[in-house]
Amino acid sequence: RSDGVIPSNGKSGGTSSPITKSYENRCVGAPKGGSRMKVRTSAEHAATTGRFCPPTYPITFQAVTNPVEDPYDFVLEVLQRSSTTTLADQAEVATRLQALQPALRALRQAYKNPTVSAAYEGDNTEAYLLAYVPHYINQALRALHVAEPVDDALRLETYRAGFFCSGPGPEAVALVEHLLRRRSRQELEFHFLDRASDDWSRIREELLTVGCQRRWSPAIDIEPHTFDLLGRAGVRELRPILKKLDLAMFQNFANEIPTSQHQLAIDNIRRIAELLSDGATLIYSDQRNYEAVQQFIQTLERELRPLGGVRITKVNASIQAPRNGTPLAEHFFNETEYARWNNYFTNLVLYRSR
Repeated sequence: RSDGVIPSNGKSGGTSSPITKSYENRCVGAPKGGSRMKVRTSAEHAATTGRFCPPTYPITFQAVTNPVEDPYDFVLEVLQRSSTTTLADQAEVATRLQALQPALRALRQAYKNPTVSAAYEGDNTEAYLLAYVPHYINQALRALHVAEPVDDALRLETYRAGFFCSGPGPEAVALVEHLLRRRSRQELEFHFLDRASDDWSRIREELLTVGCQRRWSPAIDIEPHTFDLLGRAGVRELRPILKKLDLAMFQNFANEIPTSQHQLAIDNIRRIAELLSDGATLIYSDQRNYEAVQQFIQTLERELRPLGGVRITKVNASIQAPRNGTPLAEHFFNETEYARWNNYFTNLVLYRSR
């Protein structure tokens, strides 16, 4: 996964969100379905500086940490719900966050290589959740905003989205936010198509519960599938599902695939795009500060152009570090491994037409 995020000068006030992930280990243990809850729509939020549209949020019978307005509070809540270590009070939280600092250093070191080879297991998954998922939610949300035809989904009774190589699943959280802002109220069906690995399942389950299920009614149908983007059989085996997708979303993985295998990944993305129905959308978003990623996107654009309209945009996104005095600011990030600030990425959007 790429650490394509530029560091800030240290801790600052406020919160926000963008991030990256990895291809080598993807979880397939996402929960299915979820309990329904009564939801009513709140009054429309006032527009916030830097927002692309005024958001509308649900009011539920339980407090919901907003993953876009308070991204670091959100991931900390996910950690507390998913951790194998008891985090019952502030002291236990502080101890756990300090114990995760070596894992953060290991991830940052891995992301410095042109081809990333990071281990997504154990403490690394929790460190990744805290340091990168806020960024990747924001990145996915910006990509969805660029892909305006996604708004056509508001006319569908059921909207089906497939998230490929998605790690803990920040793109799903972004899509729920995107649809909430547009006052959508339809059935959602999410498919996570990942390489067979249980390493992300614990975190992904809680991230989807807090970031998706608790914010949406009716309950979202969540289906995991074993899928290897570098395999030759996956697209054929999942053909019935892929043909029904309204959105196919890929984010932040090209720098974790050896360049010798880029064409194989691109061929499979093209095969997926060929199966999409007329009017469906495919989004690929990745860090542009890796030369290999730039080459990947250029080749992918050429492969996809015969299948519909292709739009490429470059985005510079900024987020603020966790607020001073919060657990992450005091016990996880520090002077050498501080919270990242800027994120530079490229979005490729295919509007499928037949």
